[in-house]
Amino acid sequence: MMIKKSFAPGRFFCPLPLYIIGTNNENGTPNFATVTWMASNWNGKPHIMVGLGAARQARHNVMRDGVFSLSLVSKDLVWLADHLGSAIGHDIYPDVEYAIGFGDEIQVPTIEDSPMVFECRVSRTFDMDGDAKAFIGDIENIQLAADVQDMHPREGLDLLALDPVLFAPDRYYGIGEDLGPCDGWSDHIEELRKLDPRHP
Repeated sequence: MMIKKSFAPGRFFCPLPLYIIGTNNENGTPNFATVTWMASNWNGKPHIMVGLGAARQARHNVMRDGVFSLSLVSKDLVWLADHLGSAIGHDIYPDVEYAIGFGDEIQVPTIEDSPMVFECRVSRTFDMDGDAKAFIGDIENIQLAADVQDMHPREGLDLLALDPVLFAPDRYYGIGEDLGPCDGWSDHIEELRKLDPRHP
């Protein structure tokens, strides 16, 4: 028999997949933000639920346009997810270079180097405390990187190939390894700037 102990509820106990949400600002520029409060569901077709706080520009963009993308964060993108999760802004963050793509079915910005991208259209919206919103998005299209396109639906996703990152407040984890703390990637970004002349 496994002995357990009770704890007060807290986000510490909610490890979640890490995604970058892509939306369009009112002036047409792309906006990206890191999101973790999400879940999937099936009701005739796949759906994704995403929770966005009132301070997020993405929340305003989704409310206005009713569409968004979700780019899976793989291990080689954890630095970008950390950067986007540590800053709140209305436009692309100019101090870090990263490749931007777009949806094939829905005109939403995506993270080009993500191995899997969902293009979503909002079907329902729920009010939450503090003017936050929870959005149910119908997945209209899925983009897969070339090296994972042979995955068979009945065999499930090859997580080793997708190499996803989990957010377990407040650390990042890959499959079988601790990738380090949140807000701990500034040195890595500085090294990228030294190696790549595109970085200011």
